[in-house]
Amino acid sequence: MCANLVFAQRFRDVASSTVAFGANLLGAMLGGAIEYVALITGYRFLLVIVAVLYGLAFLIARGRGRAVAASG
Repeated sequence: MCANLVFAQRFRDVASSTVAFGANLLGAMLGGAIEYVALITGYRFLLVIVAVLYGLAFLIARGRGRAVAASG
């Protein structure tokens, strides 16, 4: 449910709905693949994967914020 709320909030601010839905679909597919990896490697390793992915998302969002601020 939280992911849907985040998606709805972010979807409101995009210029291209096709790109937003494509990113959402890729995220769902990646999440499913990671879930299967967790079944093989264990859920403790899943925490490491999730932490890395959240860190990457934070860095990418921060970089985009700087790019928007520099251009505006």
